[in-house]
Amino acid sequence: EFFRSQVSKVAQKQQRQSRINEEGKRVFDGEVVRNKGDLYYVDVAITGMDAGTADNPKFQLWRVLKECIFREVEDLVGPGGKYAGYKVIFQGDNAGPHREERFLRAVKEYCREKGWHWEPQAPQMPHANVLDLSVFPANLSEGHSTEGIK
Repeated sequence: EFFRSQVSKVAQKQQRQSRINEEGKRVFDGEVVRNKGDLYYVDVAITGMDAGTADNPKFQLWRVLKECIFREVEDLVGPGGKYAGYKVIFQGDNAGPHREERFLRAVKEYCREKGWHWEPQAPQMPHANVLDLSVFPANLSEGHSTEGIK
């Protein structure tokens, strides 16, 4: 699943489509795009923990991990899950948000409490794709193989 780095904002006034008039100036006299009070989405910067402000919102990577990714992984490796009992190792790709101190502390603490691991990977690492979920049984024995799923 992919997440777009967007947050919702509330329109402070009616907004109309713009156009360039005969004098080359931008005018806002087109169709109504949104009315005052409407919610709309805006693309924002990704951070580890900083939610930003109402005027300058940010997309928190920690929130996505905690509320979505970690929950899904827990379902996979928890009791009754497809990979129950497997050891979880997350790889951060060393992007800016993955290096924020508060983010790293929170992620490492959460993973430690679950018996999981958070490992940074080298920037631009060519042989690992952080969008892949790879599953490797902890106790490989003869006749077992690794399984990778995307």
